[in-house]
Amino acid sequence: MLLDSREGVVKLIKSLERKLTTERLARYWTGFHGMPFALYDANNVFLDAHPNPPDGFAAEDGIFVGERTRDFVGNTVIELNGEYTALWDISTVSSVISEERLFSLIVHEMFHGFQLRVGDKRFANELLLCQYPFESKNIGLRIKEREWLVKAVFAETALVRREYTARFVSLREERRSLIGDYLTYELGLESIEGTATYVEFQAFMEETQLPKDYLAAKYGYRLAGEIDRLEDFRPSCYPSGMFICLLLDSLDPNWHHEYTLSSLYLYDFLVQRTMADRRDMKVDNRECLGAETMARHLIAEYTENKRKSIDDFERSGGYRVVLEGNMGLSKFDPMNIVSVDSMALHKHFLEVSYGGGTIFLDQSALAIISKDNLHKIQELHVFVPRKPRPRGDRVWLEDIGCIKGTLRERSGVFLVELSGEDIENRPVG
Repeated sequence: MLLDSREGVVKLIKSLERKLTTERLARYWTGFHGMPFALYDANNVFLDAHPNPPDGFAAEDGIFVGERTRDFVGNTVIELNGEYTALWDISTVSSVISEERLFSLIVHEMFHGFQLRVGDKRFANELLLCQYPFESKNIGLRIKEREWLVKAVFAETALVRREYTARFVSLREERRSLIGDYLTYELGLESIEGTATYVEFQAFMEETQLPKDYLAAKYGYRLAGEIDRLEDFRPSCYPSGMFICLLLDSLDPNWHHEYTLSSLYLYDFLVQRTMADRRDMKVDNRECLGAETMARHLIAEYTENKRKSIDDFERSGGYRVVLEGNMGLSKFDPMNIVSVDSMALHKHFLEVSYGGGTIFLDQSALAIISKDNLHKIQELHVFVPRKPRPRGDRVWLEDIGCIKGTLRERSGVFLVELSGEDIENRPVG
């Protein structure tokens, strides 16, 4: 399958459309059905099955093609002219990715649209990662709990599965008592991304006809044995959520509908289903000693790498610009954020609101955030290739746009005090 030609992308979308039937999607999750989807690159968007495409999109062989704008960012789902629409950036995958794999990825993003349609409220507070307690005991317990989760899924008898599930739950409850509400960051990701990964897994399994245990092991290989770097903490919650889904399958294959109607996090839903009569199991601290040693190494490496990312940003070329004012974080890529103390480095993109308008940055930016409100930004640091220029009551920033505010220079740094309305709209790229 080729993605390096316009004709190839259109042909691929038409093939995917034939597979994305309501009957098929409902096999992966009760009540799940399709929606519009789009593949896009740096310049063009290829939109399928949308009843109201944006202005400027023209039909080509049944597919709507238009210029990419800042609406199309990331691999995600967006609301586009009143319709949830799954997006996939084809520049993030190989041009020879298999159609089976891409199909499963589109299904994953469509499932997020389904979650929004049914009003699922279990999404994680993504900014909790900025304050998450990366401490050796917590991470050590997490390493061991994930091992028991894997053992539970692959247990050969129901009795052994119950025993291993109880051990998994005991370790997680120990962590809950240790870190409190910060656990909800993981629970939310498992509930939303874990279930989407479970649906993706089923789609890929049906497409490839590969054995279930083989694919489950492929999806969950970093749960145990190979430990994820803490830089990958967010995506590491996907397979644990998927494996909780597999445990629920072993109890009741028809659990989907009840879970959709529930307000419980996926993990708590599992506990409700399986642990009402469980015997209390004490955590054996000796079991976790080796994991805590590993955790200390992971935390040290993570801390060093975060500092390095900030240092690399500080050495960016061009002119340093600091935006000052009352800004609120409205959109960002949770897969590409690095936080150190009150600093949050957005490595991919972000959008902030101010004075009734917005600023969209399709580049790295360093935010100085409020400790009392993680969505409030006090300063935003960016680098631009050309010297900022005043234009009346606005400031022109290369690659960003024209912002209403006042410009001053101090020690080679350009300070922009924000005021007024939105920047000029422009296509991305």
